[in-house]
Amino acid sequence: MGLSLSRCTGLTKRLPPAFPSWFARSMARVRSIARKAQDARLHPTEVDATYQVLRTPAGALFQLSTYGSDARASEPKVSQTIQFDETAARALLGALREAFPTL
Repeated sequence: MGLSLSRCTGLTKRLPPAFPSWFARSMARVRSIARKAQDARLHPTEVDATYQVLRTPAGALFQLSTYGSDARASEPKVSQTIQFDETAARALLGALREAFPTL
């Protein structure tokens, strides 16, 4: 039961009071993962990432945050954050196993 950014106002109402109101607008929860046939290429920039496991009344969320590249002029800060509930994590795990069969 993920939410798109266009529906984040509902998420704001369900967040515990400790979360600021901008929290729901600053990231996205993945609601579905589907394979897309397209030409893909290796991205030239590498970045670091961190993850957190959030415990919410609705269940656990896996949060993945990426940071700016080494070429960024400012100090490292989060560039993108996405969250996966159990359903989305299961879909991601299946996609990762398809991409990396020896996992």
